[in-house]
Amino acid sequence: MTHWLLVSSVFAFAALVQSLTGVGYALVAAPLLMMLAPELVPGPLLLLESLLVLWLVIRERHAVDLRILRGALLASLPGAAIGVLIPLTFPAPVIAAVLGVGIIVLSVMALGGTMIPMTRWTMASAGFGAGAMNSIAGIGGPPLALVYRPRDAAELRTNLSLCVLIMSIFSIAALLLRQVTTVGSLAESARYVPTLFVGFFLARAMIHRISAAALARAVLWMSLLAGVSLLFRTK
Repeated sequence: MTHWLLVSSVFAFAALVQSLTGVGYALVAAPLLMMLAPELVPGPLLLLESLLVLWLVIRERHAVDLRILRGALLASLPGAAIGVLIPLTFPAPVIAAVLGVGIIVLSVMALGGTMIPMTRWTMASAGFGAGAMNSIAGIGGPPLALVYRPRDAAELRTNLSLCVLIMSIFSIAALLLRQVTTVGSLAESARYVPTLFVGFFLARAMIHRISAAALARAVLWMSLLAGVSLLFRTK
């Protein structure tokens, strides 16, 4: 029972972060789950993330802007496919280190006020990078978070969540095809579904107190944390 409560607390906190910022579920949960319940990574974790972001997108569907995201979403698919192949060619620690350093540099630049222009090409490039990173490391949000700057907080949360949803579904399919995870292991996530609602409703109580500027800055800090976490990946 104590173990279940610990794991549930991890999932609930991850859901809170994701619901507030639009990114961060896997980033928060994966390192802790690797210590507490490694059997829940990556398949069940990605499934729970998909269920949460689907709910977030449905709740704030009025904020979805496919005109801006279309290029990024389309580019994320070949990025994800290439991301599946890259670990077969290069050692995982090398890949993680290169990605981590790149994200850290871009995050520090953005936090310092140097912003990447949000154009059709930069969004497509970010989508490609996000798809590749999601397949390689299960962390797809940071590349998009560094480029995407919408008009308000709802658009930021919802559209980042939509991107995470599509990439997570693709990653789950790839994991099943490669037999890295099974339908049986995915079913293990069912008992943790209530934690999604705990995190979501906690976020709803806080969400109107956070400005778009503060939220955007929080997302950049999450991206920086993602880059640092990649430097400590050993496999």
